[in-house]
Amino acid sequence: MLLSYLTFVGLRIFLFLYQTRQMQQASSYTIVIGLNPALQKRFVLSSKTPHLIAGNVHRASEVQQGIGGKGQDVFVALNCLAMHAGEHMDQDSGSKSDVMMTPVGGVGNCVKLVQFLGKGAEGDAVQSYFFDRYDRNTDFSLTIRTDAKLRICTTIVECEEDNMGDSSDKGGKGRYGDAVGSTELIEPSGTIQQVEIEELQHAIRNLMMRMADDGDIFVKSICVMGTMPPGCPSRLYADLYRSITSKQLQRTGGAIPLCLVDSVVGLDHLFHEMNVYLSSSRKASSDNGTNMLKINLVELCSITETKILPFEKRSISTVKKAIRNLYSKYPESRHSLDYVAITDGIFPAFMVHVNHNQDMTSKETKEDIIYVFNIPSLSQLKIIEGSNGSDSNKIYTIGAGDAVAASTLAAWEYLTNRNSDQRLDESARACLLKRVVFGENIANTAFSFGLACGTASCLEKENSVFVTSDALKLFEQMERPRLCK
Repeated sequence: MLLSYLTFVGLRIFLFLYQTRQMQQASSYTIVIGLNPALQKRFVLSSKTPHLIAGNVHRASEVQQGIGGKGQDVFVALNCLAMHAGEHMDQDSGSKSDVMMTPVGGVGNCVKLVQFLGKGAEGDAVQSYFFDRYDRNTDFSLTIRTDAKLRICTTIVECEEDNMGDSSDKGGKGRYGDAVGSTELIEPSGTIQQVEIEELQHAIRNLMMRMADDGDIFVKSICVMGTMPPGCPSRLYADLYRSITSKQLQRTGGAIPLCLVDSVVGLDHLFHEMNVYLSSSRKASSDNGTNMLKINLVELCSITETKILPFEKRSISTVKKAIRNLYSKYPESRHSLDYVAITDGIFPAFMVHVNHNQDMTSKETKEDIIYVFNIPSLSQLKIIEGSNGSDSNKIYTIGAGDAVAASTLAAWEYLTNRNSDQRLDESARACLLKRVVFGENIANTAFSFGLACGTASCLEKENSVFVTSDALKLFEQMERPRLCK
């Protein structure tokens, strides 16, 4: 029995590595569509006024600046995944002590960031942060500089030295040490002009033409993140998706990019475009699925008008009702989505495997398969004391959801396409491979990895920044997802 089992495992590893070698021949891109960036400021309150109180004068002990916006957070997180432990900028020895710590180096040309960026001082500052902290070869040809001023997002952070107590019952906070209280102030975005939208669409068409000319370069994944600034039509995400996918289909004869959506804007148009291209591609693709909606449970209940219960009363029934309402509000979502990944702060997350098949007798669509994931707790590991950049037991949750999205997509793409490129370091690839070789579903493995990275990002002050080695420790400690009955 043992010999048979070892032979079976060895055969699976051989086949997996053979497929990996076969699929590493072509280069690939990840296109992150984050049209609404921001200049991020962190305003840290002093110990004299440690809490934000309406009507009071508050003095800052420290002000930091960096990159903001959901798509931009994904770009930051993808760069973190490409780093080895210890490759973070030392803020104290850096040339600009008022700038947030972000990883040095990065994914280079593997990731294309699609964004509108104001031409003023705020936009110039964000662009300089990109160039100063990431690979100088990073391609920003899909960044359109606009006349509208870039918005500023300000996070007011309560004094870390003040003991805020255990906040594990408040939702969305960590389960190790004290959660740092923060308040977000988000400026309205400037209006984008039609000529700037056309410039962006032209830039994407040019990219796809250049890829076709190069021959063996493909888009393997698309990430749609966050809101759109005023002036953008609600179907713009769908139009950009179509521009990328249609050209890809012409070259591959059926294979379309993976797509992870972490947005609630223009979903009806986006689901429709996904359906247009899925009818032929599903016949040519594997059983791993191509489209995933990643969404917070509160957001999901909000857009589907599902009653949301207090944290302690939520259950799988809430998720099932919200999913049914999603299908009702967006009928094409049932056919366009393969997975719905649902987060809920520190509380269990869920992965819905959408069932497109019909019962041959009743002609009704079969029930979805739903898995529940326990969120890794930082108290499982004594990693805070030894974590790079973290010198206290404080928890920082802003940007954690974007780290989940980025890391889920990176793992999903690697396990689906087996590209050994810059997007994941060798240790991360090995941990992911081990899970799949021993039978875990690819999408579930990717989401587990994303949840571990999102949890690790709570150790760092900056949005969506984390150390991969911390995330891998959490990932290896996580329980396997459970099938919901």
